[in-house]
Amino acid sequence: QKTERRGLDIIFVIDRSETVSSIISNMKTAVLGILGKLDSNIDRVGIVSFGNYGTRLFELGNNFSGARAIINNWKAGDKSTNIADGLKKAGEMFGSGSEGENRKIMILVSDGIANSSTSGECPDNQSYPVTQNKCTNDALAQGRAVRSKGISLYTIGYNFTKTNAIKANAGSFAKSLMINVAGSSANFSESSDLTWDHSSSDTSSGTSSDSSSSDSSSSDSSSSDSSSSDSSSS
Repeated sequence: QKTERRGLDIIFVIDRSETVSSIISNMKTAVLGILGKLDSNIDRVGIVSFGNYGTRLFELGNNFSGARAIINNWKAGDKSTNIADGLKKAGEMFGSGSEGENRKIMILVSDGIANSSTSGECPDNQSYPVTQNKCTNDALAQGRAVRSKGISLYTIGYNFTKTNAIKANAGSFAKSLMINVAGSSANFSESSDLTWDHSSSDTSSGTSSDSSSSDSSSSDSSSSDSSSSDSSSS
């Protein structure tokens, strides 16, 4: 006898900034892969995009074909990466986090270059942050706010090796930020092939095919810095 699982409400929070232009196809693959494993009879999906600011593109519902059309037509090009406002808008879409019986999940898809905040952009010399500033701290604060509502927050990160080549340690710092926004390394993936376990309504990453996996060791120091800042700012 088939066991009925609990329904899921999933909001994808997806980067549209210019720094992800080269990885749009990978991002689409990750999101569409997860969407394809959901059941429109019991699950709902919503979509928030963010670049210079966050935008509620697709309200929670079971119109999966509409969600796929938005993802397939995804384009990037905004100057800045406002992770904080994307998370804030997605949190607002969920409301208080207590409506309905479905489990609430948020999935952030980004390169982690948090250079804008809910109170505006950071200076140009912080466009590729390597230390905590108002923009990165706002992203961490919005992540904590999401998790405090009982929403499970997962992050999928890309391009860390390329970002390190643009500015030393910026990619490693971006990776540590994505981990800390999720609240746990277990909720973070670098792979575009993110697997979904319906039985536990959990995520786990397979073997990463992304070259940025080589950053793991180099990000240890920046990750600890980010972690301490995250806890101290709470």
